[in-house]
Amino acid sequence: MEIRNKIITGLCIFVFACVSHGAMLKVPQQFRSIYQALLKAQPGDTIFVSKGIYYENIVMVDDVVIQGENQKTTVINGRQKGYAVVTGADRAVLENFTIRNGRIGVLCKATAPVIKNNIIIDNKGSGIMAIMALPAIRNNVIMRNKWTGIFCQSVKAIDTEIENNVIIENGYNGVHCAKATQVLVRNNILAGNDEYGVYCDQSAKRTRIIYNNFFGNFLSGTSYFAIENKTNMHKQPMFKNPTAGIPSFNYFCKPVSPMLKAGENGIDVGLLSVEFMSTVSVDKDNDGIPDDRDQCPEIPEDIDQFEDDDGCPDYDNDKDGIYDSKDKCPLEPEDKDGFEDLDGCPDTDNDQDGILDVSDGCPNDPETINGYKDQDGCPDEKPVEMKGTLVLEGINFRTGSAELLDESFSILDNVYNSLEAFPKVKIEIRGHTDNVGSAQANMVLSLERAQSVKSYLVNRGVAADRVQVKGFGESQPVSSNRTAKGRAENRRIEFVRIN
Repeated sequence: MEIRNKIITGLCIFVFACVSHGAMLKVPQQFRSIYQALLKAQPGDTIFVSKGIYYENIVMVDDVVIQGENQKTTVINGRQKGYAVVTGADRAVLENFTIRNGRIGVLCKATAPVIKNNIIIDNKGSGIMAIMALPAIRNNVIMRNKWTGIFCQSVKAIDTEIENNVIIENGYNGVHCAKATQVLVRNNILAGNDEYGVYCDQSAKRTRIIYNNFFGNFLSGTSYFAIENKTNMHKQPMFKNPTAGIPSFNYFCKPVSPMLKAGENGIDVGLLSVEFMSTVSVDKDNDGIPDDRDQCPEIPEDIDQFEDDDGCPDYDNDKDGIYDSKDKCPLEPEDKDGFEDLDGCPDTDNDQDGILDVSDGCPNDPETINGYKDQDGCPDEKPVEMKGTLVLEGINFRTGSAELLDESFSILDNVYNSLEAFPKVKIEIRGHTDNVGSAQANMVLSLERAQSVKSYLVNRGVAADRVQVKGFGESQPVSSNRTAKGRAENRRIEFVRIN
């Protein structure tokens, strides 16, 4: 059997070598930058990038592979310019890179590339941001990003997953699912994140979180609204060398780690080695698609010109659970929204606001047509331009700390919306405290709290040079410090327009 598997593996490699007709574009030997190579790339091409540091922001091209020589020594540095270091494309592949120093590491907006075998580190916002579509995210180290490791918004993924990643030490959550996101989070290690390992808001509670290991996150719960699954673990992962910096660190697990063979179908939780990946490149059903890419490894593909690369016979082309023989729209999936769900046809605009559900961020709530973000499909109020001095209730911090509490975020989002709608407005954020503690400590605390508010707004996308900060400590009370109510009123954040 072992000899047979090796022969099949060899045949699979031979088949893929034969059907791959794309060109190999080399950086920097043929092109000075990845950007220049992408300008020339055609579907099926591979851009091979030799080790080095590349200071650029790139936009991937559909059906093009971008492959680094070594994930630790082939670095794309975003220089804090642009919105993302890498912007995704459909059916593209990004592998073997370190992605760092961007506002977002990798941005996938309605695109679904493959992101594998990368180190995504030290970005000011999220490591990966997925909006309306989920890339295949596997075998990456996603760490020390100042906000969330992976942020998903309005994503309903069928064919892609977040699997076998190490997601650690991010400044907010390891994975954050929002706005009706439904994804599969499987076989990952989530450790040392500043809030939850996985956070799902109430609309995203159908997200499946299975066979993961949660260890040392600040909030010990597996997630927020998502349902706890008994297959998840809470054990020391036992990394080989987690404390060293790049290029010496090693987030594979030791041979005695409880992560080994603890994942779904007996594979490891966390990173998979190259050697292990090679053992799963078997083709049990002999359809020419290796089992590690074959969604139906024991049932051969029927080669009918419809999704012939997924390895599954297409009894249900649109994968809506209704066989094509009974499906009135066999190429358009039923959206299961409670309206004629058995006819197989999608109800393209549930809330009848003129925005198709596939583009509608709030498909069950009609858009408010008011001249502000009228194409996102969500009801909203047009932001008011900030004038004079504004004090908002609800911006709260941990006692004696500059750490914002979760309930503050929705309030600060309103400030962000106003600044986004009126990009010429500049403000000064002023921190104030009551008189509990020393005047010197209160002065420092008020400045740190003002800076925390600024950091939140900058991470959301406000330019840092539009926001100044000052701390006034207890020097400018608006009420008496003799009562609890008065002290609460004195602890405040003020927003002052300065232009």
